[in-house]
Amino acid sequence: MAQLTAASGAPVFEATQAAGSGADDIILSWNLLGTNSHTRQSDNTKINIRYSPDNGQNWQMLAVGLSDLSFNLNKTQLPASSNGLIELIATNSTESATKRLEIGAVANKVPFVAINGITQTIHLYEGEPLVLEGIATDMEDGALSGNSLAWRDSQNGQLGNGTSLILPNGLGASDHTITLTATDKNGATTTVQAKVTVEAVATNGSVYLPIIVK
Repeated sequence: MAQLTAASGAPVFEATQAAGSGADDIILSWNLLGTNSHTRQSDNTKINIRYSPDNGQNWQMLAVGLSDLSFNLNKTQLPASSNGLIELIATNSTESATKRLEIGAVANKVPFVAINGITQTIHLYEGEPLVLEGIATDMEDGALSGNSLAWRDSQNGQLGNGTSLILPNGLGASDHTITLTATDKNGATTTVQAKVTVEAVATNGSVYLPIIVK
């Protein structure tokens, strides 16, 4: 069975960054110099990489246990920051060392929003209740709810706020477009729509059961 030779002291390494092929691409590179007289191979040094949007108060791990000497970073995958901070952690069999790199401003990301279960036009009769459930997440803010979600009808205007839209009396006879807009704390928005066709009720005394879409 192979045995690892214990490293003598913390790893010694250099770290740099360079522009990648795209505007948001960064190539992180490092050169492992070993520890004292030990080489990179003998002390089995690995690299972990993490990101902080708030000058080191909170961290997000990006990569663990890298044996390569470079890592491709894309800012579109990172939460917004006025000056993002990357920390490289070199770890051998006994100790670790860190290097930090500032990567500049990272743009705010728009939220993700969806209306659950909607794949085609919803068909209802006038007076039937309608319940829709929305979901929205944001890279910076996490799950969005309350006033961050707004429901609007192309025929009737604003319908309400929150993850659920509940219309006990349904909608009037017409073709409707229901729009759900998610807004994050920085004002970035994303919208999703559902089509609803409502038919007038025939005056024959028929009773229709509610349709709930989740």
